[in-house]
Amino acid sequence: MEAHDRRWRLSGRAGLWGRRAVAALAAAELGAAVLIAPVAAHSKTGERPPVRTPVVAAPLPAAPSLVDPAPAPTTTTTAAPAVATGVGQLTLSVVDPTRQTVDQGQVISPTRSLPTLVLYPAVGPHGAADVVGAQAAPGRHPLIVFAHGYAVTALTYEHLLHAWAAAGFVVAAPAFPLQTAGGPLDEADLVNEPGDISAVITAVLVQSAAANGVLGGRVDPARIAVAGHSDGAVAALASAFGTQDRRIGPVISMSGAGRPGIPHADPRHPLLIVQGDSDDIDPQQNSFAVYNEAVAPRIYLDLIGGGHLPPVADDTPWRPIVESVTIAFLSHYLGGGATIGALAAAGAHPGLSMIGGQP
Repeated sequence: MEAHDRRWRLSGRAGLWGRRAVAALAAAELGAAVLIAPVAAHSKTGERPPVRTPVVAAPLPAAPSLVDPAPAPTTTTTAAPAVATGVGQLTLSVVDPTRQTVDQGQVISPTRSLPTLVLYPAVGPHGAADVVGAQAAPGRHPLIVFAHGYAVTALTYEHLLHAWAAAGFVVAAPAFPLQTAGGPLDEADLVNEPGDISAVITAVLVQSAAANGVLGGRVDPARIAVAGHSDGAVAALASAFGTQDRRIGPVISMSGAGRPGIPHADPRHPLLIVQGDSDDIDPQQNSFAVYNEAVAPRIYLDLIGGGHLPPVADDTPWRPIVESVTIAFLSHYLGGGATIGALAAAGAHPGLSMIGGQP
């Protein structure tokens, strides 16, 4: 049976992480050499992930209403633009030469290749299309590294990533060696993705530190968030809470789950959970477990009737809610100025979504 048709059980996920986590996370050295070069654009094809057996977790406690706390301290960094901008696009060929790619127990490459789609705020009016090589908007912008789900591509989430870039964030979305549609698939490789996320952060910061280039001087190394959907959310959570990469701040988990053995109680990582309550692939019990374990700041967005992929990738009533809430969350916790009141308003839509938490 082919990899993308496998039934993948969460009980197996625990064993997978247990076998490989220590070695993989130890290998994710922040200073590892990263090779960068332009590559061709990503494929947009992808399959829906396989069905997974739910893990039973304690129910989500009644989340308090979101209320503005004491005013946040001012920041000395340049905030993200408050209005939509144009969006530029480039693709980096990120190669981590310090780690192998292993497929079904066989080494298929001595390195890990991570072609990375980068969207960024650009000079010009906001529009629906990304402009390849467009001039970056002035200022230093926060960075979001986004991890896609199993057997899809970054472009499966194109609308969401475009919305983030238009709101003033540089978005880096890698293709993974064994999780991306169009290439070999081995879900056991998920254990290596936290290290991949760190490698992509390093690569983008190298681009920003360069004297020339589209991203030269345009990324703020002090304001970095990670986000992911499905398997990508597992990787994003593990990269923040389970590695030594201190560059990572806020985390967005969309239809994800925590990695066994990694605690998620760390106030250095404000957490937003986005979850459809009708998701039968990564059910809400998984997100409940992460939320219950986390400490403030923690926010939970419940998509009423929402499934797994459509609320974040398809033209559904939930997608603009997800876009608005994630932008408000990132803006607030990365110093862009959005209030908790704005975040609460973005997530409160009777019959479609509810939002609560501890800001």
